[in-house]
Amino acid sequence: MAAPHQRASDAERDAAVGQLRAAAVQGRLDHDELEERVAAALRARTHVELGALLDDLPGSAQRRDVKQQVNAAVFAQVGQDVATRLEMKQQMNAAVAARVSSEVAAGLDMSRETVLRRKTARFVRLNLILIAVWAATGAGAFWPVWALLVTGILYGSYVIRYAFGVDGGFSRRESDRHDRGGGGRRRARPR
Repeated sequence: MAAPHQRASDAERDAAVGQLRAAAVQGRLDHDELEERVAAALRARTHVELGALLDDLPGSAQRRDVKQQVNAAVFAQVGQDVATRLEMKQQMNAAVAARVSSEVAAGLDMSRETVLRRKTARFVRLNLILIAVWAATGAGAFWPVWALLVTGILYGSYVIRYAFGVDGGFSRRESDRHDRGGGGRRRARPR
């Protein structure tokens, strides 16, 4: 059982009734006392109330000791797992921070392949989420087809530009300015 003042579950009440019946079979409880304790076990709301019904029976203290040892072992293992995961997370965060700082130092030069991978991941992720929502809401008419159509057209146009090596990073006006050496309108400085 868990903490003494926690509420008991139906399964824990049934287990206590089973232990009381086993004690009656062994001759430790007479029929009237068994009926009283079973009724009290079925009415019990907390672990304290259940424990009071079983405390004078042999083995209940021994079972508590074994449960405490098991709980201590489980908590120790969970503590180790949490510490290991925390250490791994810190290492991963340090690696990510190092990578980000190296990208910042390199002037955030993303290759075209990296951009394609990111756009592909966004396209797939968005559409999978919409399909999952559609499936979770009863799977009526397949409404994610509209999102697939729009995002598919946008993604397809990017893939075509990528395949032909067309620079998709500039608009036409920015591209013309870029080709002329950064020309374009300049603002007058206020005096």
